[in-house]
Amino acid sequence: MPAKNSLKWAWASDQYPQTVRDASSRLRGLTDLTGFEVFQSALIECDESMAWEIAALACKYMQALGVYRIPHGHIHSYVLITEVRDVA
Repeated sequence: MPAKNSLKWAWASDQYPQTVRDASSRLRGLTDLTGFEVFQSALIECDESMAWEIAALACKYMQALGVYRIPHGHIHSYVLITEVRDVA
């Protein structure tokens, strides 16, 4: 279980489907772009503010539409919104 004030990448977690892990692994390319090793480490220390900053960088890099934070008790998942569908 990740420590409090930490972020674990989807590519490093077997709790996500392989398609999600594969898509998330593309974010490792942000290391070359930014020089920040946080995009290569499976688990990093960060607070909520830093998690949002990382999510914003990931959103821009992946050309996503936005980011949503899913709360689940003391754990939050940050997910990229890649498409919006009309379900009506």
